[in-house]
Amino acid sequence: MKITDFEMYRYTLPLALPLVLEGKEQRSREGIILFIRGDNHKTGLGEIAPLPGFSAEHLQDAEKQLFMLRDKVLNTTIPDDLESLTFRFETWVRTWKLYPSVRCGFEVAVLDLLARSQARPLRCFIHEDAADRVPGTILLSHNTRKVMQREVSDALHLGACVFKLKVGDPDIKTDLDRVMWVKEVTEDKALLRLDANRQWEYAQAASFVKAVDLQGIEYLEEPLKDIEQLEEFSAVTQVPLALDETTREWQPKRIAGLSTLKALVLKPMFLGGWEKTMGWVRAAQDAGLQAVISSSFESAVGIRALAHLACAAGGAAAGLDTSKWYSDNLLDEPFECTSGMIIPGPFDLEKSDLDFQLIRAVHND
Repeated sequence: MKITDFEMYRYTLPLALPLVLEGKEQRSREGIILFIRGDNHKTGLGEIAPLPGFSAEHLQDAEKQLFMLRDKVLNTTIPDDLESLTFRFETWVRTWKLYPSVRCGFEVAVLDLLARSQARPLRCFIHEDAADRVPGTILLSHNTRKVMQREVSDALHLGACVFKLKVGDPDIKTDLDRVMWVKEVTEDKALLRLDANRQWEYAQAASFVKAVDLQGIEYLEEPLKDIEQLEEFSAVTQVPLALDETTREWQPKRIAGLSTLKALVLKPMFLGGWEKTMGWVRAAQDAGLQAVISSSFESAVGIRALAHLACAAGGAAAGLDTSKWYSDNLLDEPFECTSGMIIPGPFDLEKSDLDFQLIRAVHND
């Protein structure tokens, strides 16, 4: 099949909840939706959304590279067996040195086009035995006791069984209190994931682990500023750990040194696409670890695609609860959520499905 069309639409989404990026509170989130068309008249779409402060590239850089990519792939034939996600994309695109977000969006658009051409759900196209649903993780968005506990209680009544709480405050007592607030409501009948985003020095993280009640805590994600201390921290504290940012800096073979490692948190927008993400999924499965598919504050389009990937990646509770940060989005809902389970909707979206008040066509001026 040949790619006969390659269109880009830039979006700006207003935020309903504060999002601090690069030390500044952001009021909106920007990205690009890519549409490609095959010579069979089927279409596919993907999302390119580098996150300021976390992605190496900026959106303007990604946009320029997309025009280069368009020139490379228009009227060329798509290689075979890309859905295996075993380095076939790498062979095709490696000489173009694509930014992680660009490669991610392009891969999803191509996979979507191929899946539609075979009339198969995206999740089943990349893994024939993919689940049809996965548990969802509730990302707690409030910091005051009363509001946070109401958020937890409401989610429990809807069937949620996994929560995620950001920690990493220099004053560990602040985080200890917040953990306690959550546990007062869950009564350890739900799992709690803690994410420090590399904010602590070794002594701070060790003090937190020593003081916190670990009952019901599934893992502590990225506790240390200095990742070279992770192996010692794991051996000394024996706390269950998860890696996120470190997966973008280490090779899979290094994870064997972490004796208490329990999960890999995988964000395709940062890792550089679904093919590289599935490489980490296979490494996690070989090591007996969870592979947790997680969002990078994509739009509802990107989140819907990630729900399909989560179903194909082993079924661990996925971290896709970021749409509530937006007051308006490109779709009404990224997926159905019933009894705490994420059920992906069809990914056969067209331009007419998107809110055109929030997007505009991108042209190479």
